[in-house]
Amino acid sequence: MKLKILVMAKDATYNYIDNKNTAKQLSKQARKESVSASTMSTAIEKKELPTAGAFTLVSPSSLAGMPHTPTKNEAMMSVPKITEAAAQEIMINLRKSPPRAPHICMFKFENDNEGMTHASLSNNQGMLCGGFESSSVKLWNLKLDTGHSSTSTSKIIDQTATEATHLLSNGLNASRRVGSSSRRVDTSRVTFFGDKYNPPSAESLSTDRYNCHELLGHSGAVYDSCFTHDDSFLLTCSEDSTVRLWSTKDYLNKAIYGGHSWSVSSVCCSNLSYYFATGSFDTTARLWNLERTFPLRVFIGHKQPVNSVSFHPNCSYVMTACSHIRMWDTDQARSVRMFSGHLGQVHAIKVSHNGKFMASADEYGRVIVWDIATAVKFKEFQAHTCSVYSLDFSPDDSMLVSSGADGSICVLYCLCTSPQDSQHVIMNSKTLTTNRILMSRFVANNIVYALESA
Repeated sequence: MKLKILVMAKDATYNYIDNKNTAKQLSKQARKESVSASTMSTAIEKKELPTAGAFTLVSPSSLAGMPHTPTKNEAMMSVPKITEAAAQEIMINLRKSPPRAPHICMFKFENDNEGMTHASLSNNQGMLCGGFESSSVKLWNLKLDTGHSSTSTSKIIDQTATEATHLLSNGLNASRRVGSSSRRVDTSRVTFFGDKYNPPSAESLSTDRYNCHELLGHSGAVYDSCFTHDDSFLLTCSEDSTVRLWSTKDYLNKAIYGGHSWSVSSVCCSNLSYYFATGSFDTTARLWNLERTFPLRVFIGHKQPVNSVSFHPNCSYVMTACSHIRMWDTDQARSVRMFSGHLGQVHAIKVSHNGKFMASADEYGRVIVWDIATAVKFKEFQAHTCSVYSLDFSPDDSMLVSSGADGSICVLYCLCTSPQDSQHVIMNSKTLTTNRILMSRFVANNIVYALESA
């Protein structure tokens, strides 16, 4: 029987064979080595055993200065016990800590010859809509899957980038005019931010998955758009003072809503898509039903153009903004709250999912979070250097993302109680791009979709 000596890292492991004769030989050999070691002045000695083949045994004297590796029992005894009070304190500190910064997936619209005015994302993140000063509306089919919790965020982003590089384009897909069988080539295209453009194969051009549909019908610049809750319809508003309803299945214009006397600047659909609201340059806001082409309510009280509208989650109130913000009761068409504090025109407003807070942003880059119940400022930030175009709350209302004309995306921590403004900022990408960022939207898995217009 042979003795195996294994030297790994800094430890020597001995595997003994259960044999009495072998044990006796080992003990005699150890005595001889101890006698010879006492006569030497050096502290380290290495000897080769005849039964060990090519392996060497390091003398224990050389291991004296090495750190002691605790055994399993010693490690268990050295772990301090955590009391219930300490565990509760740890959980409280974790809840107070800021959330992890989201991943940013940015789309870029290149060669913008038509003047892109806005962008909106469908509720299932499957479609992207853009409006242009040329009165056209373009609808891209993304079909990007971000709803699977078992898929890692990195894989989702990689898959999104790969698919978007191929399918978000006008020029390569030859955008389709509604009501016409012919295709025309457009020089503009949408690619994923930071990715190189790879033309798709001929097979991909023949499928509807990679098509960009151009919706024509408005006679003026298209200022805003929104999807219904089930993404079956798209609402667009224009400089021609009308609102149009488009089907996302056959891409046809289903209805035209007229009533404003001037350009319609904003449109917003309620959670259940039964109502939608519009704001106009005629200083009024109106409440509509999808099944009727005339307004159900007219909200009069602003003395300046209404730049933005937003529904409360309970659908009983509508927020409208000019240089100040008003909260309207949809049943009685009267103003029940007024929020004043901005120094310029308010270009974006958004109500939180729990209905307790509202965020607003003005042309000077100031972002204010309001307590809706008391109409008092809850937080105030100088998030941007110029006009803010888009606001959105995270699904748990802990974060607020904003983007604007300065080409930056700012993510703010809404639950922070620190008096210092720097503690409220989770992410501020000042050098992200020099172009406008028209849209920033929270989606699943802590991801923010954004669109840049070159």
